[in-house]
Amino acid sequence: PFNPHFVMDIGAAYLVAAGGLAWRASRPGAGQGALAAACAFLGLHALIHLFDAATGRHAAADLTRDFVGVFVPALIAAWVAWPSRRRSKG
Repeated sequence: PFNPHFVMDIGAAYLVAAGGLAWRASRPGAGQGALAAACAFLGLHALIHLFDAATGRHAAADLTRDFVGVFVPALIAAWVAWPSRRRSKG
């Protein structure tokens, strides 16, 4: 059933993750810890959805519905966190 407190808790986690990504984007030399925390939350959240689909706790079709809201943010965070060759050489 709908739980408004839980929805606000998850919203807070997403706001913190967005803040970490924004900090890193605005100041590339800073915010590594915030970026790591954002990637951890978003990545683990995506893995939970994959696990639930793989174990039958949720229908595999849910993965399509969740793609934009769950997997795309995790992929973007991983892309931002991944060190590029240009940055590692410079």
